[in-house]
Amino acid sequence: RTGLLAAKYDVLIPDELGYSLPLENVNSDAQIGGEFALSYANKIGELRYSISGNVSYSRSKFLHSYKPKFGNSLDQYFNSTEERWSGIFWGYEVTGQFKSQEQINN
Repeated sequence: RTGLLAAKYDVLIPDELGYSLPLENVNSDAQIGGEFALSYANKIGELRYSISGNVSYSRSKFLHSYKPKFGNSLDQYFNSTEERWSGIFWGYEVTGQFKSQEQINN
């Protein structure tokens, strides 16, 4: 999709006016994925039955934002959403905590 709403920050309006600039169509993103469906139908005597299932997969990717600002290249590397999949987690993921010395040793 193109033309997602966002505010432009490079045009300054004094706060004393009491309003801000309207949102404009400046950002874009993409949804990428697919779907698979399988169905089976049969008849046994007077009984008709069908079984079906489907699987779908979708990912969101942010493509472009209006003039992103970063303090330095490391800030840009960690905090930029440009051309990246959405829902990325930076850091360690944990599944719990140690309850005993034996767990720590293992």
